[in-house]
Amino acid sequence: MAYKVFGRNPGRYRASSEALLRKVRRLDLLYRINIVVDVNNLILIQSGLFVGSYDLAFDG
Repeated sequence: MAYKVFGRNPGRYRASSEALLRKVRRLDLLYRINIVVDVNNLILIQSGLFVGSYDLAFDG
C-alpha cells in the first residue's frame, strides 16, 4: 500500500542482497568500498544472511 501512495513499484528493483548474490552467480566483479563492506558481503555470500554494520561515531 505504501508503495502505491508514493508511486513506486516494489517489483521494479531487487533487494541489495539479492542483487549481490546475482552478481556473484554471474561471476561479475564486486565493488570494493572498504574492509567493513567487504566483510559484510562475504558473510552474505557464504551464509545467505544479510548483516549491517554501523559507525557509532558518525554524526550526520
